[in-house]
Amino acid sequence: MLARSLCIQGQLPAWLNLPCSAALPFGAFEAVLGHQQNAAAASAMQGVSHLAVPSNEQLANLRSEVMKLEAPAEVQQQVAKALQQSGEHSSTTFKTAQPLITC
Repeated sequence: MLARSLCIQGQLPAWLNLPCSAALPFGAFEAVLGHQQNAAAASAMQGVSHLAVPSNEQLANLRSEVMKLEAPAEVQQQVAKALQQSGEHSSTTFKTAQPLITC
């Protein structure tokens, strides 16, 4: 996805902005979830993970817990390094309860 974004970057009209984005590799969510600083959120999510059809309220609670996750420092560093190497914005910031990457 990142490579495709870079390919069309110079081809868009000036009034159309291409947002910065990055796809995380398979297993990145589980790595963040398994980190000690996210233990409370991981524990809360386990109650819903086994349900075949969770209710709307349970899904809302699950979304809330996902938004509480904090990216460990090593994940932040790896993503920032990959973005810099790909030519994306180097002013990457990480915030809790926001998308992990904002440009």
